[in-house]
Amino acid sequence: MTAMGQSPSRGGLRGREAEVERLRALVDSVARTGSAALALIRGEAGIGKTVLLDDCAGHAGAAGFSVGLGEADELHHLVPLSSLTACLTHQDRPLLSDEAFADLSRGHDHRIWLVQHLAEQIEALAARTPVLIGLDDVQRADPLSRFVLTQLPARVRTSPVLWLLTRRSGPSGEADEICAAASRALPAVDVRLGPLSSSAIEQLADDVLGTGVDEQVRDLLEGAGGNPFLAVELLTGLRSTNSSGEPVPTGLVAGVRGRLSALSPGTLHLLRIGPCWGAGSGSRTPSR
Repeated sequence: MTAMGQSPSRGGLRGREAEVERLRALVDSVARTGSAALALIRGEAGIGKTVLLDDCAGHAGAAGFSVGLGEADELHHLVPLSSLTACLTHQDRPLLSDEAFADLSRGHDHRIWLVQHLAEQIEALAARTPVLIGLDDVQRADPLSRFVLTQLPARVRTSPVLWLLTRRSGPSGEADEICAAASRALPAVDVRLGPLSSSAIEQLADDVLGTGVDEQVRDLLEGAGGNPFLAVELLTGLRSTNSSGEPVPTGLVAGVRGRLSALSPGTLHLLRIGPCWGAGSGSRTPSR
């Protein structure tokens, strides 16, 4: 997370200053008005959704919010409501106790009852302090959590609750339904993350390498397609090579490909330049 007072361009947020300010303004609005809001951050894998979510949560926490963050997982489909449980109970200071949530989850066969009682619990919490509830990768949430999320934001619209969701790019789905349902009752912000600019990628390179970026590094970074995660993976490999004198690890490109299998074809251009980089690493290693 980015500390209060630190430039939002630091901590993996290069090139995201406008989005950072937009989300921080939403946090401040919820605190000021005492009314709910929702933000959906969307983009391809590695584009910076989680980093932006963490920055917003850090800003909210510093502003006095009670914060609950969770990450949806495909295994959550085995247990109804487990994605929302990750947000509300899996914290150092959970928003709801395990016991309170267990009592509620027993009513998962009665969805409307469950929504109503969860709303009452969240409203009681928000009466004491503003609340931020964030769920990363909402497209992987279990069906019951998704249903509840289409209902809850509107139910607590008169309480200071900020719902913060991230979604990987792809066909319209449940995340869009959640956002659409919320937008009928409360402010709903759609934050779409595109590729970083060349100047932002060069700033990332300066952050990681601690030196100016030469033409060879620029050529390599073009293969990242403006994806900050992929760019940092490349730069970290370069830094390791320069500090150890050893070739860039041969598993780097394969590892990145595995983690970012949903990237656009343009971004996956890296896979074509990776072998050339490795083959020439003994004589073409960029200097620091």
